[in-house]
Amino acid sequence: MNGFRPPGGCIPATGSSRHGALAPSHLIGFKLTLVRLLLPILLALNMAGCAIQLAPMFDKTIVQGLTTANEQTMILFASVSSGSKAQGFGKRKPEYDSLIGQFDALRLQAKSRPSPPPPALFLKTRSLASARAGQIDLLSQAPTIEATEQIVSLLTRMRDTDERRGLSTTSTGLFKNQFEILIRNALIYEKALER
Repeated sequence: MNGFRPPGGCIPATGSSRHGALAPSHLIGFKLTLVRLLLPILLALNMAGCAIQLAPMFDKTIVQGLTTANEQTMILFASVSSGSKAQGFGKRKPEYDSLIGQFDALRLQAKSRPSPPPPALFLKTRSLASARAGQIDLLSQAPTIEATEQIVSLLTRMRDTDERRGLSTTSTGLFKNQFEILIRNALIYEKALER
């Protein structure tokens, strides 16, 4: 042979082939067998790559709890919207305690929900992992946890202020604005998990 190969890259089978090449029909059968064996493996690997979970699973009870606690908190804000006096705090204390307990329970429920590990992208090098350890921790927990922690702190400060000196319309408005930002972030995140 003078180095000429027919189209398709197959060397014609002859009795005197010095490389022991396969005949085109055997080569086609070999390729089909190889495809049949590799295709399921490649599909499985591809599917495994698509199954990466970056957020915790949706939990309907967390959304329902946030919604209920939000409604009750808005009722409390409405009741003190024109201000409140410390003398009437005794009537409001059970409401505060109930709301603080509800949000703390929701925090614990969100914290105990299984979460996927942080993306391996952030853990590739030790220097990156150590330099951004705090950010990696934030990525590894749902924003609902931090939001409910801050809501508990906010309602506790509001309760303590109400008990000491009452609430002015301005302070009530400030507490309410902070609460709305926090509850909105938690609700948006939790409802986005429902895909």
